[in-house]
Amino acid sequence: MARDKRPLVTEWKWYKNGQGLLVRRVVTAEEHEARQRATDEARARQERFLDEQVRIADELERRRLERQVAVSLRIGVFFDGTGNNTANAEEGAACRRSRSMPEDQARAIVDRCEPYKLTGSYANDVTNVWRLYDLYPASRALQGEGQKRWASLSIYVQGIGTVAGQPDQVFSSATGRGETGIAARVYDAFKAIRSEIKQMLQQNADFQIESITFDVFGFSRGAVAARHFAHQLLFVKDWPVYELLSSLGRHLESHFVHRFGEGIRAGVLGLFDSVAATAGWTDWSVRNPVEPGLTIALPQSHFPHVVHLVAADEQRANFPLSSLAPDHLEIALPGVHSDIGGGYLAEDQERVLVGPMRAQTVPLQTPIEETAIYAEVQEDLARQIAQGWPADALSIHTPPAEPLPADPQDRLAPRLKRVFAGVELSRPMSGKLSLVYLRLMHKLVTERGVPLDVIDIHDPKYEIPDELALLCERFLAGDYQVTDAEYRVLRRRYIHCSAHWTPILNGHYNRLLYVNTPTNDGIRVIHPHKPQGRP
Repeated sequence: MARDKRPLVTEWKWYKNGQGLLVRRVVTAEEHEARQRATDEARARQERFLDEQVRIADELERRRLERQVAVSLRIGVFFDGTGNNTANAEEGAACRRSRSMPEDQARAIVDRCEPYKLTGSYANDVTNVWRLYDLYPASRALQGEGQKRWASLSIYVQGIGTVAGQPDQVFSSATGRGETGIAARVYDAFKAIRSEIKQMLQQNADFQIESITFDVFGFSRGAVAARHFAHQLLFVKDWPVYELLSSLGRHLESHFVHRFGEGIRAGVLGLFDSVAATAGWTDWSVRNPVEPGLTIALPQSHFPHVVHLVAADEQRANFPLSSLAPDHLEIALPGVHSDIGGGYLAEDQERVLVGPMRAQTVPLQTPIEETAIYAEVQEDLARQIAQGWPADALSIHTPPAEPLPADPQDRLAPRLKRVFAGVELSRPMSGKLSLVYLRLMHKLVTERGVPLDVIDIHDPKYEIPDELALLCERFLAGDYQVTDAEYRVLRRRYIHCSAHWTPILNGHYNRLLYVNTPTNDGIRVIHPHKPQGRP
């Protein structure tokens, strides 16, 4: 038998079994080449198949993106002030109304009216921050037609030191720190924004966000929180903005620009009387010009649309103004802190000591009118009248004298007493001056692009008294001058006396605290704006 003279080729093939097996096989060159051609053709067919699958997937994605809606998202964020909480204000109002209800109707309300629900945030009215929030159009449904649409959301942030349905938190209210302090409320805002956007995504299919614009509002420490929040927007690649954008994932448009001014934008900031009053770590004073842990500077280059309404009549030492002038529009208006931002009840009786309560020890039979302190208080009274407070609302208040125990060392010594005297301001007040400033803020921010609903001036909750109508019209026209006659009207019934000497009792230390006293010279401290941040 003739021997096969064709060249041979050795092939190796690895077979997988329990331990693996490498098999050596000898074949002819022709067989090897045929096997190689078959392998190459199979590989080529597989590559062509995979390429076609990628091409089809890319084409489907392109068509999907062409069909997908690009959404411009606008979000209003509203930070309420210290001691201001809409839910608590409404609960407190219900408790107060129950006092005049028939017993069977009132019982259900009274049962939930714990003592703390008649004080603090429960004793206040809603603020202009809430009213603007109520006017901000918010719907998770997409607006418009075609591939370019828009949506708007709104976030209300409870005031510093408050929690809905709970007692106010004294530490945060006093210092601006803690779990309901300024920084904590900014964290709460970003958390609420993520939640609100998530719900919007669940209700709408096939869309991507191409930009997010923030309108930010605030009052008091809430205005400071608004400024700190706005400053966080500058740093898109840092927490918390990075966390927000990361949570959106594929819902961000493919060309979304992760940069402030492009993908993330600042709309308008509407602020009422910014008061940081943040306690320092060493002396715990709230009067310092620094805000530990906060950045509230607003460079005009990044935030061109800022409106700041401030209280021209505020005098409290613990309420220094964190100014934004001259870098931004800042308008000083008649009234004190909450006359501007709201929170005073629509109708209420104001009763405060407008000077320190003086005390003197005198013989038991001495009439108060013959004491030195009474003469001093008469001078205090004259000064208050000269400052413009209505004379018929001022009086000298003399609490009952305090008889002192006899001196056990001297039984013949005359008996003594401690007498007290101070100037009291007592008058019926209206909280509706703040509605004038609501209309002014509404006008100024809508002119700058905020899509607020129109105020129904005939709605009782927005209606202003007739005697304020002309003043309101002039303010809306941009004339902020006030005549002496107008100031007398405002002083009588609308401008509250926030700076006073009426103490509050600190139950923990069992002593009186004077937290609302005026500055020594009666002029409000103003901390200047430092647009480049603190030195």
